[in-house]
Amino acid sequence: MKEVWDIIKKDLEKYIPASGKITFRLLLCNYIKVEGFHYTVIFRLANYFSTTPVLSGMFRVWLKNLSHRYGILIPIGTRIGEGLVIAHFGGIVVNQNAVIGKNFYLRPNVVIGAGKNGECPVFGDSVNVGAGAVIIGGIKVGNGVTIGAGSVVVHDVSEGVTVVGNPAKEVIHG
Repeated sequence: MKEVWDIIKKDLEKYIPASGKITFRLLLCNYIKVEGFHYTVIFRLANYFSTTPVLSGMFRVWLKNLSHRYGILIPIGTRIGEGLVIAHFGGIVVNQNAVIGKNFYLRPNVVIGAGKNGECPVFGDSVNVGAGAVIIGGIKVGNGVTIGAGSVVVHDVSEGVTVVGNPAKEVIHG
């Protein structure tokens, strides 16, 4: 159980100022006030208890209710590293077979889905996804990537770059 709480605390750290100390009160306040964090906590607990018969059913129902309430669909079993931030909510769909690294920043109306062959994206760490982005297929998105709002990503993205547009293309800095 300690490992799931450690992950939840890492998620919470992304919502609070860098100097903030994690307390139970802070966790509870964010759980109540921040819809994305609320969903994340139940998602993490649902994954943790997915093999426990009674608790598994309870958390599945709870997560399904939150999915309808907030417009977020991230199925149990989806692999997401610590430091997940769901900024705002609504219209978020993530395929269960996507693999998402640490410190993932997700905004509204994002779709992360399978391509024609059923393969899903694999994301590195510290990826920032803008509102309305669509990322599809068996592609790799490197560490430190920023995906601009409304972008459609269907090809691999190198580490540390920013992509924008439909289809998404790398932005040349400088």
